[in-house]
Amino acid sequence: MKELTPPSHFIREFACSEKAATTAAASRTALHRILHGQDDRVMVVIGPCS
Repeated sequence: MKELTPPSHFIREFACSEKAATTAAASRTALHRILHGQDDRVMVVIGPCS
């Protein structure tokens, strides 16, 4: 059995810019509002094709 790498390692190794972090936070908030009916936009999820 192999030990998993802790999340803190990936956060340090693949740090994102302040702008990227702000965009991610705003996107998560927007998705939350859509999913909870607080925003009338439609969310479309497109996955990989086989």
